[in-house]
Amino acid sequence: EYCIGGNAMVLKYDMIIYFDALIELINVIYDDIEFLKMLANLLHNLRPLLMPSFTLSWIQLITEHHFVYGLVKNNDRQGWPAMSILLADYIVSVAYTVDTNPSEVFDFIYKSLLRFILVLVHDFSDFIVAIVPEITSILQPQFTQVRNILLSAYPSDVTLVPISFAMKN
Repeated sequence: EYCIGGNAMVLKYDMIIYFDALIELINVIYDDIEFLKMLANLLHNLRPLLMPSFTLSWIQLITEHHFVYGLVKNNDRQGWPAMSILLADYIVSVAYTVDTNPSEVFDFIYKSLLRFILVLVHDFSDFIVAIVPEITSILQPQFTQVRNILLSAYPSDVTLVPISFAMKN
């Protein structure tokens, strides 16, 4: 009944059922770090390079606010490795779409990556500062905008002084 295409792409298969189930699961377990890490491992195994037909649902799942806040907001940083793996999967997937998809698809996925990184830099700057070396090492050279945003992050305990104020004193 189902046809499996290249790269484990399932054709004529309704992914919405699984997406809805995973969203409901996230809404139930968002405060349990162990379950979130298991879900992150599941999402890593369902990454777009392995399951292209699930790409847009996958992006929605890894950027879902309960999921992100549950993994990254944790004070003891238990969820940081899982989120950094998913972010790396996301970046590699976007890099793969440059050459393999129409420009509209790439633009859509690239803009969603930019928005997600901007949210992470704004809300979880300590997390971004911690993972910048690894993430920038996998960025392709043409992703200058993403690299600049990542490198502009600074720890939350640092207070920036405006240049004009610093020059007056």
